[in-house]
Amino acid sequence: MVLRPRRQSEVAVRRQLYAREQAGDETHLPNLFQRYGVRSIEHYPQELLATLRSVAPHDNPDPNVVLLTPGIFNSAYFEHTFLARQMGIEIVEGRDLVVHDNRVYTRTTRGLKPVDVIYRRIDDDFLDPLAFNPDTMLGVAGLLNAYRAGNVAPCKRYRDRCR
Repeated sequence: MVLRPRRQSEVAVRRQLYAREQAGDETHLPNLFQRYGVRSIEHYPQELLATLRSVAPHDNPDPNVVLLTPGIFNSAYFEHTFLARQMGIEIVEGRDLVVHDNRVYTRTTRGLKPVDVIYRRIDDDFLDPLAFNPDTMLGVAGLLNAYRAGNVAPCKRYRDRCR
């Protein structure tokens, strides 16, 4: 699984690995990947998407999954956009989502579209200004109520559980 980088140097290394993996260029470091047991990340986005879809509420056969990011100024935004593109899902910020009657929707040019699963890449304190930090502009007002009502599954990084 892909880890959330903690240091800038790790971010740079991860970006290089993503770029090289996408280009299929593992010849630049002969045998390094095999020697250290580095596994390919080629199928990771599809496996992550399958996992996210499996936690959708109401046994929806075709759930709408989105990736919630703090935005372009976040140090991991590159990873967020990469994952969203590879999974074929929308990348959204808090301002792109709205809660009505304990249901989460994404705003589109065709109106509101229901959201079933949110792969959230923001910290708990910023998730819902009604429940946590009231000054945040990153989260979605009412998201926690939608979760409590069983209408959305907000999932965090791999080491955390869906909650």
